[in-house]
Amino acid sequence: MHNPLNNDNESILPSALMLSISQNQYIDSVNELCAHVLGQAAKLCRCEHAALMLLDPKSQTLFAQVIYSYGQVLDGEEKIALGTRNPLYSLFQKKLPAIYANKSCAYFLIRAQNQAIGALRLEKKPSLRLNKTLKNKLNDLLNDTGTRILNYLQQNEIRRQRERLKVLTEIHNAIFQSLNVESLLSETARTVQNAFGMDRVKIYLLDSANKILSGQISCNFQGKISSITDESFPSKLGIHPAVDMMMNAKSQQDTKFAAVIRSFPLYARNEKLGVLMVDNLLSQEEIPDDAVSLLEMVSGQLGLALKNAGLFQKVRELSVTDSLTGLYLPRYFHQRIKEEMSRARRHNSLLSLAILDLDQFKKVNDTYGHLVGDKVLKSVACKIVSLIRKFDIAVRYGGDEFIILMFGSNENDTTAKAEAIREIVNCSPIALDTGGEIHFTISAGLASFPLHAASPEELLRKADNALYEAKKSGGNKVIGFSNLSSSPNLSSGRDWKSEGTIY
Repeated sequence: MHNPLNNDNESILPSALMLSISQNQYIDSVNELCAHVLGQAAKLCRCEHAALMLLDPKSQTLFAQVIYSYGQVLDGEEKIALGTRNPLYSLFQKKLPAIYANKSCAYFLIRAQNQAIGALRLEKKPSLRLNKTLKNKLNDLLNDTGTRILNYLQQNEIRRQRERLKVLTEIHNAIFQSLNVESLLSETARTVQNAFGMDRVKIYLLDSANKILSGQISCNFQGKISSITDESFPSKLGIHPAVDMMMNAKSQQDTKFAAVIRSFPLYARNEKLGVLMVDNLLSQEEIPDDAVSLLEMVSGQLGLALKNAGLFQKVRELSVTDSLTGLYLPRYFHQRIKEEMSRARRHNSLLSLAILDLDQFKKVNDTYGHLVGDKVLKSVACKIVSLIRKFDIAVRYGGDEFIILMFGSNENDTTAKAEAIREIVNCSPIALDTGGEIHFTISAGLASFPLHAASPEELLRKADNALYEAKKSGGNKVIGFSNLSSSPNLSSGRDWKSEGTIY
């Protein structure tokens, strides 16, 4: 049975918008009231049949809440469209107290605060006769009924607003509790799914440089979070509903899935950041307008949170990265090597370290100046980043010195990687603005945990010993600590407990 009280409209029954828990309680109470009133009216007028109908203003249709037939009150299934040719149209438009469809059937208006909210139909054969006293009693009963229904609506509106506030508060707390983008997206998707009961929640972020909308996080109806990074779409109309929404197109409203898929653009200060998408493709339940209005607010909050998280990430990166090369600074490295060595020890895994140093770099600065020297450093840093894995850590430790921390790599793997860096640096001269070019080389020393060292300081010292040997033997070499040709106690004399300095 269609129930007009379930429709999302904001005309005569604005408070019919509600969340599922309070909705069931609300409908039960109204139906009980309607059944009680209908029984009273039918017995008062000694009718054989009767029906109490409520108006759905959005569709201008009367839906029978309950029916009465020979002493029994049952749920109603009938509906009547109030077209202009329907005699009932004038009952609602002119707000007449009653109208006779024929001599055995009459409709009486139910209203409250000058609003028409429904009608009572009475039937009795061969004819329905009601005197003035009976009509007055009936009108009093229906006026009281209208007032009671309106009170239910108002009470439900209060419950609805409380539920809306609760949902928004929960989502707001989930959104703004983290400045980490991945955590932010996961918690938002999980909270939205739990609050609205959607089959699925997806979040896409815009790569503005490449003009691609990339999937990030998905949360299913069980609350399980999964990555959707394999979903990416170019920013072109008609490719995907999320892209269309982000580009301010309305194509999603024209599809057959418009009622069960909704997309919401993520903005911050007029900057496009991505799309929040929800769907009920499995259940095929229509996404109500009330949920849509809340999700529009949520998308606004999420856009701001993403912007804040992005700014925080940039500030954080600036605080731990070298402004010239973009590589990590020594203080970040010293923190991470302690964490990673503890993790490697717990999981019985490998951790290797390479220290690289440009050969005769002081001559470059003295001969060509620091601007050219900076160009050389940036070039070397770029080569290092291009050859290591994404999760390895590259550090500018000193003026012309670099460190690479490689996870799960033994000495042989690290040697091969350092050799690749040495070769590409050796084969990549820097062009001078005045003509000509500079050739330069690099040396590296390596050590591994747990093979060579049991602490971060020892690992650094052993790698430095190997570097010292490489430099001493002429440079442009990669030497592992296991391959030292001289005493293993050979040392450059550096104190690796202190942080490096960028100068």
